[in-house]
Amino acid sequence: MSPERAAGAACSNAGAARWPAGVALSPRVRALEKAVTGAQPGLCVERAELVTRYFRHADERRPAVVLAAEALAFVLANKSVRIHPNELLAGCASSHRVGGSLYPELHGLGMLEDLFRFERRSVNPLVMRPGDRLRLLRLVPFWLTRFLPARSRRCELPRS
Repeated sequence: MSPERAAGAACSNAGAARWPAGVALSPRVRALEKAVTGAQPGLCVERAELVTRYFRHADERRPAVVLAAEALAFVLANKSVRIHPNELLAGCASSHRVGGSLYPELHGLGMLEDLFRFERRSVNPLVMRPGDRLRLLRLVPFWLTRFLPARSRRCELPRS
C-alpha cells in the first residue's frame, strides 16, 4: 500500500466516505468536519432584523438597486461576528455553525408559515433559539406589504 493510501485509510470512517482515496486530513480539518457535520442546522434571525431596521428608515422612493446595496452594507456593518474553534476560513452568513438566514424582503415572509414547526419538518428541519419566534413575529407587520410578492402585485398591469 502506498504511503498516500495508508494516510487516507487512517482517516476516520466518516471522512473516508467523503474524501477520495489517498487524501489525508489533518487533525484540525477532521475536527472541523466533525463539528460541521454534527451541528444541527438552525434558522438565524439576525439578518432579518438588521435588514428590517434598515428599511424602516429608508426612503423607498429611491431605486431598488440602491436600497438593496445600502441594506447589504448596513447588514454587513452591523452583523455580529462569530469565529468557531478550528476555523480555516473565518465568517459565516448565519449565527449558527450550520444554518440559514431569512430574507424577509424577498421570500422570507412566506417561509414563516413554518414558524411553529421548523424543528419538526421532515425535510430540512431547523433549530431555533429561545425567543427567535417572537423576534420574527415582530417583523411580519412591516413586511406584509413590502416583501417581493406583495410589491409585484402592486405593479401588475390592469387586466382588460
